[in-house]
Amino acid sequence: MSTYREIVDQVLDLASHQRGDDLETMIKDSVNRIYRRLQQWVQSSEQKREFTLTTRSDVSKYGMPMHVMRVVNIEDTANFKHIWETSAREFDIDHPGTTTTGPPVKVYPFGSFGVQRQPATALTLSITSSSALDTGSDFLLRVSGFVSGVVQTEQVTLTGTSAATTSNTYDANGVQRLVKELGAGASWTGTLTITDGTNTLAVIPPWQTSPTYQWVEIYPICDDAYSLTVRAAMYEPPLVNDGDWPEIDEDFHNLLVWGGAMEVLPTVGKGPEARQQTAKYLEGAKEFRGIQQVRPNRIRTFSDVTTRGYFPRRPLIKNVDIV
Repeated sequence: MSTYREIVDQVLDLASHQRGDDLETMIKDSVNRIYRRLQQWVQSSEQKREFTLTTRSDVSKYGMPMHVMRVVNIEDTANFKHIWETSAREFDIDHPGTTTTGPPVKVYPFGSFGVQRQPATALTLSITSSSALDTGSDFLLRVSGFVSGVVQTEQVTLTGTSAATTSNTYDANGVQRLVKELGAGASWTGTLTITDGTNTLAVIPPWQTSPTYQWVEIYPICDDAYSLTVRAAMYEPPLVNDGDWPEIDEDFHNLLVWGGAMEVLPTVGKGPEARQQTAKYLEGAKEFRGIQQVRPNRIRTFSDVTTRGYFPRRPLIKNVDIV
């Protein structure tokens, strides 16, 4: 039962190290790797979220917010209507080259992209940080995308809260990937906002290196602004702040200590201690999976099914046994 800071400190104690050196960075990375693995084992890495998607006139494709893993369902609550989900193949067969417009009727998963919204025309991109500390040659954003139909990539040096602009003019719907690059010893403080000068294309928090957004396509092409309620399964973010609480059963928080220690202790010459932590982790992980794991659906049958009368092998109980 520990916060992120307490877990990291416990691993530091096992390594006989103090806060603030490179080992602490290694421990934080290791703890988050173990954390993600434990979540995936029991599908606790996904949490249900609900948000509003506002459509735009003459637009059919929309990016979901960051951390959406998959869309569960979409509803037009104002009109008491469920937006029917279809497949990409069925969409292509039923509506090839469609130009039909109107209220949303059905939707299908379109794919994964590096931005939540694409520029509608060829434009340069603008990048700002919410922190003035994110500036200089140690703070870079690599932008990749299509320029006049050819894939290009460039590095943009950030200038804190002032806008830094790409050298390339990216095609309409042409931005592919945004990746933060950091100099040695530097750390991100602010949240990056990437725009086409008018519309926000992506927002990258300090702990995220490169965002990926799930997109959907709606039929027909929207003819107006509709407020749709989206329910989605979303990833839990990594542990970042000292007070972050691991979203797994608190009785198993010690798995993050043991797992982190088994990875980093060999780097400080503590091989025997690492083997001890590995044994604890493997034993605890087995118990964790056994208790917490979501079981697959199974077809079950009743035992002792019969159409004949049944009398228990004991004296009958009044008002309980019906004979």
